[in-house]
Amino acid sequence: MWSVAKDFTPEQVVHLLDQYAETLGDKKFRRETAKQIVLTIQFGRAVPAALERFKPLISAGLEFFLSCLSQNRLKEAIHELLLNHSDSEVGKSIFHLALHFPSLHKVGQVVARRPDIDPDLKKWLVGLEKGSYGSQLEQLIAHIEAELSSLAGGESVTVISELVAEASVAAVIPFRWHSGDSRTTGQGVFKLLRTRVSDKLEEELQALRDTATFLEKNRERFGLHQLKLAELIGELGDDLRKEIDLVAEQHRLVEAFEVYSEDDKVHIPELLPFCTPTMTAMEFFSGLTVGELALPDKQAFELADLICRSIICTPLFWKDDRALFHGDPHAGNILTMQRGDSEHYNIVLIDWTLAGSLSRAQRMLIMRLLLGILKSDSDDIARAIIGLAHDRSSGYGGDIRVLRSDIEGHLQLNGASTGDPLVKVFQLLEHAALQGISFPSELVLYRKAFFTLEGVLNDIHPGFVMSDSVERYLRDLLTKEFPLRSATWFIPQVDDAAAYRSLVSTSDLQSLLVHRTFSEWQQLTEFYTTMFGVSINLAADWLSLMGGDKND
Repeated sequence: MWSVAKDFTPEQVVHLLDQYAETLGDKKFRRETAKQIVLTIQFGRAVPAALERFKPLISAGLEFFLSCLSQNRLKEAIHELLLNHSDSEVGKSIFHLALHFPSLHKVGQVVARRPDIDPDLKKWLVGLEKGSYGSQLEQLIAHIEAELSSLAGGESVTVISELVAEASVAAVIPFRWHSGDSRTTGQGVFKLLRTRVSDKLEEELQALRDTATFLEKNRERFGLHQLKLAELIGELGDDLRKEIDLVAEQHRLVEAFEVYSEDDKVHIPELLPFCTPTMTAMEFFSGLTVGELALPDKQAFELADLICRSIICTPLFWKDDRALFHGDPHAGNILTMQRGDSEHYNIVLIDWTLAGSLSRAQRMLIMRLLLGILKSDSDDIARAIIGLAHDRSSGYGGDIRVLRSDIEGHLQLNGASTGDPLVKVFQLLEHAALQGISFPSELVLYRKAFFTLEGVLNDIHPGFVMSDSVERYLRDLLTKEFPLRSATWFIPQVDDAAAYRSLVSTSDLQSLLVHRTFSEWQQLTEFYTTMFGVSINLAADWLSLMGGDKND
């Protein structure tokens, strides 16, 4: 079928698929077509290098997942795949497949800018961040007008017949509004779910649960060892449910607006009084996404630093016990706005459907993990990971020595792959999860957000070091904390990391300073020792040469 379909018209392809389904029967048709899809798009080539050993698992999982979906949805996907498939462009086929399945669309957005994916695939996956994906504008506008008719108020709203953005589950349509007395006017956008997306997601969530069961039954075949795959797939399902909960997002937008209200370089869309449970009305911002912007080196660095500070540092060092963070910072969710006529840019953080919060205790442990990496202290690292774990005895049998040994082996094997200590923090958490250690869902989401952002920042400014940005932010905090810290020098009993917004105690800073000073001294000593040895050897060679000359 796949070979002959290339010579058919779209109508003939539809007829061919109907015949194929009738001949095979529903279950066999779904199973066979799912198998052919995975083989045709060569999905294994899309797996990032870091997950190489999971290629058989991912391909088998995708095949089983697709086989659980309805015949009609598979026909729609296959029809488009047959018309758009290219053996030379794997990314093109994966792109068109993802458009039919919100869950795959979301995964594509998350991995699009990972530095370790195939460049040809990447150029297609970035198209999943923002684009036109086939939503029916008339149906969406009809929904908006129906929702507006249910609202009581004196404001007048004029919907503009245009799609300004589409994503995996939602579409955005602009409008103009003015108050009853015409004294207040403005521009806004409506965000609402794409047609049928809730039904599609419900079917896919059930397919994900069935896929988890299938893979768990075949743990030995796929070499899963301690990996809690069902838990990981369950977290993906939870994230997808959040994607369609517009009421929850409206609450998070209010909270995010408050969090960033004192930062004049970061903007959050303000809610407007036309929200309903199925429609969010918010302030309109005009700007390019970071994925659409090309900047000179200096401006690119400044923008990357601002984004890192806003998405990583602001929540990590937040003043309150619970810190809100953006859980889906792919390039399509970060808009840029030029500051007047200057060469500098502000950012707008949109799409807060995926968001979470970390407690102060969790953030202190993240900092302890970072300090442990900076000091090469595997004991401190192990204790921080245990503290962050959901089940403190899972994955290593409750023996910290096993965990410490595993950490040392991982750092020795992967330490040279990145010089960024902050990246190592989240690589270690990812490694621990793959070894069967469970972490709270919001910490898992924060880890995913970090790796998504890492790829985005690397595209904005190649080689950008996130830990340097955090260090600059931390240095400012430490300066502000100096008066408070000076008291702890004389009363060490009150020196507690929890007392500082930086989440680092004075004794921790002293320990880090001693370690760095010792390391630098050790490196300097090794340098001079080496140079002394080289000098001795050169002198010996010179004397030997001179002696040889005299003998001659």
